[in-house]
Amino acid sequence: MFTEKEITYLWIRVNNIYIVAVAKGNPNVGMIFAFLYKMKDVLQSYFKELEDESLRDNFVITYELLDEMMDHGYP
Repeated sequence: MFTEKEITYLWIRVNNIYIVAVAKGNPNVGMIFAFLYKMKDVLQSYFKELEDESLRDNFVITYELLDEMMDHGYP
């Protein structure tokens, strides 16, 4: 996690994939990391192995899952 010009970048690494969140201002870091780990769990339950190829092959499903998990950028 780091902050530059009032923008905070948070990420987790899963295998060879980085799941990244970007927030402006003073975000609730605990909630963001909880969401990133929950998103990792959901994607792993759908794809068994979370790898770049499984995300590319299932881009539409990934996009729809993100749409269901977030509303206008809020979990």
